[in-house]
Amino acid sequence: MTATRCIKRAQDAMDAGIETVYQDLALVDTMSAYQNVYLGREELSANPLARFFNLVDDRRMRARAREVLDSLAVKIPSINVSVKGMSGGQRQCLAIARALLWGGVSLFSTSRRQRWECGRPSRFSR
Repeated sequence: MTATRCIKRAQDAMDAGIETVYQDLALVDTMSAYQNVYLGREELSANPLARFFNLVDDRRMRARAREVLDSLAVKIPSINVSVKGMSGGQRQCLAIARALLWGGVSLFSTSRRQRWECGRPSRFSR
């Protein structure tokens, strides 16, 4: 018998492994690809002094973002480049990568017409 979870808040859904990919993709044009993947969930440095000053671990975030994007077969010029010049498909894949990185077991789109356009669309369902 499995326990039933009541989802009352967005955080409850995220704790259950449910992420949402919004129609507007919730990306910041002036930030880089890896920064958008980690938007709002930046990883602090492991160094105690850097952690004291709330400095993020850019190297680790870049590496992990690259792993997730590679697993989706996303072709972007660089994870360090601003998303402003990226295609709609590339931007969409960044939003999907963000959801997968944070343990998204189920992905939902806020648009009935949303199509997943990453390298392996069969990994996603609506």
